[in-house]
Amino acid sequence: MKKREHIHAILCIAFFTLLTMLGSAHDYIVQRPCTDSAYFLYIGKAMKEGAVMYRDVFDSKGPFLFFLNYLAMVIHETYGIVLIRLLFQALFYTFAHKTICLFTQKKHQIWIVLWVVTLMLAASLQGGDMSEEFALPLITGGFYFFLQYAEKGELAGRKILLSGMFCGLAFLLRANMITVWLVYCAGIFVWLLWQRNFSMLIRYCLLFVAGAVLVHVPFLIYFLKHGALSEAIYGSVLFNMAYSQESAVAFGELAKWNVKFFLRYHFELWLLLLAYANYRIIRSKTTVRIKYFTVVFWVCLAGTVYFVNYSRYLYEHYFMGLIPVLILPLAVGVRELERWMGKRLSARVSAVCMIVLLMAANLPGSVYWKNNLLKYTLQSETGNVYQELGRYIEENTEEDDVIYSHRMWGIVYLTSHRDSATKYFAMTAANTDNYPDMEETLFRDLEEKEAPYIILQDGRMFGEKLENDLLEYVAEKYHLEKSFGNPSGDIHVYRRNVSDN
Repeated sequence: MKKREHIHAILCIAFFTLLTMLGSAHDYIVQRPCTDSAYFLYIGKAMKEGAVMYRDVFDSKGPFLFFLNYLAMVIHETYGIVLIRLLFQALFYTFAHKTICLFTQKKHQIWIVLWVVTLMLAASLQGGDMSEEFALPLITGGFYFFLQYAEKGELAGRKILLSGMFCGLAFLLRANMITVWLVYCAGIFVWLLWQRNFSMLIRYCLLFVAGAVLVHVPFLIYFLKHGALSEAIYGSVLFNMAYSQESAVAFGELAKWNVKFFLRYHFELWLLLLAYANYRIIRSKTTVRIKYFTVVFWVCLAGTVYFVNYSRYLYEHYFMGLIPVLILPLAVGVRELERWMGKRLSARVSAVCMIVLLMAANLPGSVYWKNNLLKYTLQSETGNVYQELGRYIEENTEEDDVIYSHRMWGIVYLTSHRDSATKYFAMTAANTDNYPDMEETLFRDLEEKEAPYIILQDGRMFGEKLENDLLEYVAEKYHLEKSFGNPSGDIHVYRRNVSDN
């Protein structure tokens, strides 16, 4: 029986991992040239060639994300990131499966919940290679360990240590993705104080902190060795926090965006069913610990929703940080709904009805996965203008020449096999007029390194002062050599004047 359960678990994990990977990009340079992934892949490529993150190449995400893209580039410049993503997706579904099994052992219910989870992921993945994607298995693993503690009242030391490591790595991806640990660690801390179990409290604290510190040490050594610690703290934490305060999205619009996501997968039903199940728990004679951690979950859900919306930008991939926590109401809701149906129908009929009902109810959500499948897998790969642009620059420059591509992600550097003239290789999405040091560094680097080409794209000029200064600089020292037509905005290649070389 145990062997059959393991085989079933492996089939579940493999199947849904395959579904997710088929519905996302598998060649980012061709299929997803205009996304954040191009930032990260270029940083990975630059690190492979000896650059130091934040000091030589700058972006506002955490260092673990850049390390993963560096590792991907070491493996293979096209398919390395796909292999890294495959590993993280398999780990996510492993912990998702384990979490579901805490609430139901019925195989068809496990498949239903994983199917809805896959649809949510398909709608928020946005091609993949995002910090939220790599945080998925970390958050889900940490959440699973906490639920195990809530159920049993204890947790093996190795799991506490591993949870601390997961928390540390999630923080090194993006600091606002550690809500699960903040809430449940606080919850366990208060619980153990209340129980006066000081020996377990101290042991858990030491193990958890040891795990979190352990994953920080290699990065700390790396930044200290290269004299980039202050730049790393600024880029991954301080600048990120400042950038998060720039959005002007109104609260009402933000609320509607959240409600639309929840209603798409009928979470009004799942949360009501969970609330009913929790009400029964609180009214029952179950242990105080279970009742206490039932309340902790709702605090965790509210905190996670808050931090998903912390930046107030309407990016679908932010919802990935919410998916691990939503596994619980899904699993409990499906279990409770079938239990209610089972009182009126036979077990087999109620199971069939559940499958048919939930498949039909989630058909609208499956549109995202279907469209992704058509976009990335069932259509043949074709070149894009960035491939042509890259070849042109490569043919007209020397191998050690550097270029500058303004606000065009990192794709031009990847397709041309040329490095950026400046650490701000694509300029951040933040309003750079608020960060004059960036503009000063950009023009200093362009002047010192005499970049033979500057590439601008219509519609990619966001600020006021920086954009005007750059246009003046290009008009003074460069001339238009070639333009490439592009539906999202023509791309213009400016060559440095001979007299300025």
